[in-house]
Amino acid sequence: MSNSFRVNEPAAAMQVLEGEAVLIHFDSGKYYAANRSGSWLLDMLSRGYSLATLCERLPPSAQADVHEFVGLLTSEGLLTATPTPSLLEAAFEPWPDDGAPTLEVHTDLEDLLKLDPIHDVEADGWPAKAGP
Repeated sequence: MSNSFRVNEPAAAMQVLEGEAVLIHFDSGKYYAANRSGSWLLDMLSRGYSLATLCERLPPSAQADVHEFVGLLTSEGLLTATPTPSLLEAAFEPWPDDGAPTLEVHTDLEDLLKLDPIHDVEADGWPAKAGP
């Protein structure tokens, strides 16, 4: 597994709000919510910390869960590997240690999130949706 990751933009977007990460994958129409541990991990990766650096600072019991979580995010198309970390000027936050990182997957808005009324149109424009 690669050592550095970033959000797979423009196919995906992430925002951390009050300690909870919310991610959207525009191609699949799914949106996701990470628990506190998962949100911490996503926040630290987005700050440019490598997975190896983060695992060095985690309790040994959390390291396998963190690798599994990053693998899940990558398989869902939410994260992509980067060749080198780009560490931002950001303080390292301590591991929340509230269990394994988890990801809730939501599909109730798939049709709306996949709809692109500006670009997904025929030559006569919106609201005529492009054909298959």
